[in-house]
Amino acid sequence: QLSEAPLLAVRLKPFGAQHGGAYVVALTPGNADIFKAGVFVGSAAMPYTADQLPTVTTTQRFDTMLLWHQDVAPRRLLRVNGDSDWQSDLAPFENIPNVDLGGTYTNGVAEVWNLYVSYDAGAAGNKFALNIDGYETSEWSVKFAGSAIDYNATAADCLRVVQQLPQMQGGTITATCIQDPAPGATNVIVTLTFGGKLTGNNYTVTGHPTAVAANTITTARTTKGVKPGEPIMSATRGYPACGIFYQDRLFMGGFKAIGSTYVASQTSEYFQLNSELIGASAPIIDNLDTDGSETILAFVRSKNLVLFTGEGNRYLNSRAVSYTEPRNWVYSSNDGIAEGTIAIESESSLLFIAPEQSQIMAATYSDNSQGYDCDPISLLASHLVKTAQEIALQKPATETDSQRLFIVNSDGSMNLAILIRNQDINAFVRWGTPGLVRSVCVDGNNQVSLAVERTVAGVQRLCYETMEEGLLFDQAVTVNQAASKTVTGLSALEGATVWGIFDGYVDGPFTVTGGQITLKWDVVNATVGRWQAPRWDDLPLSRVQGGGQAAIVAMDRPRRIHTVRARVLDTTSIAIGANGRPPKNVPLARFGDPTDAPTPPYTGPVDVTALKGWTREGIATITQTFPGKLTVRSYLREAKM
Repeated sequence: QLSEAPLLAVRLKPFGAQHGGAYVVALTPGNADIFKAGVFVGSAAMPYTADQLPTVTTTQRFDTMLLWHQDVAPRRLLRVNGDSDWQSDLAPFENIPNVDLGGTYTNGVAEVWNLYVSYDAGAAGNKFALNIDGYETSEWSVKFAGSAIDYNATAADCLRVVQQLPQMQGGTITATCIQDPAPGATNVIVTLTFGGKLTGNNYTVTGHPTAVAANTITTARTTKGVKPGEPIMSATRGYPACGIFYQDRLFMGGFKAIGSTYVASQTSEYFQLNSELIGASAPIIDNLDTDGSETILAFVRSKNLVLFTGEGNRYLNSRAVSYTEPRNWVYSSNDGIAEGTIAIESESSLLFIAPEQSQIMAATYSDNSQGYDCDPISLLASHLVKTAQEIALQKPATETDSQRLFIVNSDGSMNLAILIRNQDINAFVRWGTPGLVRSVCVDGNNQVSLAVERTVAGVQRLCYETMEEGLLFDQAVTVNQAASKTVTGLSALEGATVWGIFDGYVDGPFTVTGGQITLKWDVVNATVGRWQAPRWDDLPLSRVQGGGQAAIVAMDRPRRIHTVRARVLDTTSIAIGANGRPPKNVPLARFGDPTDAPTPPYTGPVDVTALKGWTREGIATITQTFPGKLTVRSYLREAKM
């Protein structure tokens, strides 16, 4: 049990360590419990509240997990030294960039350039021109008052030509001129300051003489311009909603203050965000090209880097992410993602929950449309997918398996989708359990873990459970003891109605009292747990018989299924019913089966005839009245119309 979660709020997140296997992090209010192979191994403090947990997203690489929420500073969860040594702290970001968030700022820094002008004192016409960001100025000159330099006039003439450039219009530019202090120099230094609305802009300034070849002019930036603003993330402005590692950078997006902006760290330096750096590996800050106020909610690696907002999705068309090259985000479709959820790559598609949470979508890249085409794969299962809040994908374990998509709804129900995407097979079914499923995840070992709200001793508790292939029970407890009629150690099932397998025999139901149950015979090995019978109901009988022009429509009157013929594989329990009558168990014991051991699994035909009752629908049911293995290979019903 997740005993530190009294508010019954939880989110499970997979954690794949660089060395040491796969873990699952169970986030609960104020805490993170870590499990390995279903066993609790450690914990760490976390600042998230019950209301914040549904929108916490994670990014994980090597032995570090980053956790994101717009109202909480990004945190790190680190596996330090072995299974039981875990630490949590603030992500150590450096040089968080400033942006204009609409405030009144006084922290801008104007760009300053020095022009070192060398002139021929004995020649007339000391004229020069400047080039600022590729724009050439008209001529200006060093001015004289008699035989002495007129410093103010020289500065004014230089300022005049700079202010004439179109990109300088409206700016507050100042110029000063002094004698170069170098001994014996016949030089002046003209200083240009780009202020006003130009504050923070960065320029490239060069110059050249236009009249006397012996003259020279060199330039140097003495102060780099810094835009006025405030940190893009802070306690007052909020934090990013999601992140991802891509091309050895850390991408972050969905900032609370400006949702359509993302920041990419310096290459190989995941926490370095210094916007003053230049070069291909420098950090990047970009805004999406949006018409409205979109917020980035999820990143996912696929054929390209894909991002989702609540209103659409885009992919990065640039194969290499570089500061020196523009990032081309291609708008793909207006299919967005639900807040706090993830997109999962499945074969050639990306699976995600639509914003209204009533559909599971699949986005598949198309060379024809040059984008991701989105289709709802749960459209025919709309009665099952209701306010979906979480998905997790389990990959095939054998050559005969298919992918399994687990879908948790906000009402605690869970659905399972059997997927063969390349063949357009999307089969959705209910996954029932005596309790409410609150979270699901699949770890790096392809193991499915669940957080289930169950009643234990009359109190609702969160239970951490792992799925085991072939296990008949939920919240199962295995006990090995000396031969006894009493099975103890069942406190986790206190007050529950349970079944069990006792030395190979199935028996039940029992009610756990005082952490134990009592049988009629001595047992050594027992597996006890909650059980919910599987149930399959056929579709109503069609009134149309035959096809084409020979089709006959039967009268709308009561009908009766009188025979059900099934073929089963390795089955130990099956019950069949029809016409609204309760299903009845079908005995599977055969002549020659051992009498001193559990009945072995049966493979073969199971025929039930003389079924009674009349209904207008004509529906047959296959289920169980007690736990056991059940695999139906084929099915046929015979009816009287």
